[in-house]
Amino acid sequence: CDSTSGANHGDATSMEAGDQVDGKIGGSLDFDGSAEYITTVDIGAIDTATSLTGCAWVNHDTTSDDDVIFAKNNSTTDGMIFYREETGAARNDNYSIYVAETDGTANGTLESVTNASVVGQWKYVCFQAVANSATGLSIYINGEKDSNVGSSTDVDNFGSDNDVFNIAVQSNGKTSELDGKIDEVRISNSAHSGDWIRTEYNNQSKPSLFYTIG
Repeated sequence: CDSTSGANHGDATSMEAGDQVDGKIGGSLDFDGSAEYITTVDIGAIDTATSLTGCAWVNHDTTSDDDVIFAKNNSTTDGMIFYREETGAARNDNYSIYVAETDGTANGTLESVTNASVVGQWKYVCFQAVANSATGLSIYINGEKDSNVGSSTDVDNFGSDNDVFNIAVQSNGKTSELDGKIDEVRISNSAHSGDWIRTEYNNQSKPSLFYTIG
C-alpha cells in the first residue's frame, strides 16, 4: 500500500498471509526468493527522470544469490535496478545500483564495498542517482555514504518507458527474486542530500532517541 499521495499501490504475486510479518517499522513482507514479489504500476514520475533517490529497509535470509530490492527496468537496456549482488564485477555481497537511459545507449553501475550485506540484520539501504555526472551514483547504508562513487556520464535520464515498478524482482523477466524481508520502500524523482538520508535513517531506526519534546 502506498501511503503517499502518489497512490502507486501494488499487487502481490504468489504471496500468502504468513508473508506479512513484523518489520523494522510496523509490518513488512517476507519474500521466499522464488516467485513472490510485488508489482505496482508504471510510475510516470520516474520515466525520463534526471535525478532519483531510492531507499528501503532490507533483511536478507540468505546471501547466496543476487537479490533485487526494487526495479523499474526492461532487462538491462533501460531503467533502474537496485539490488544486493552476490558476485559483482569487483566485489562480493555488495549493494549495487544500475541505471540506463530510455533508448539503452548509455548506462552506469555502482557497487558498494564488499560484505556490505549480511544475513539476518535490518539495514537501511539507499541510492542517489544524478544524470550526466562523473560522480552521479552514490549508495548509503544505515545513513552513511559508501566510500565508492559511480559515474552516470552520458546517461541523460533513467527512463524505462512502460515498465512497471516492482519490489523484490526485476520488472521484465522476473529474475533475481529477493529472499528476505523488505519494509518502507521509497523512491523520489529528486536527489536528496546525504543529510536528508541520514536524518531518515536516524528517525526510522530509533525514533524515541531522534528528538525530545519539552
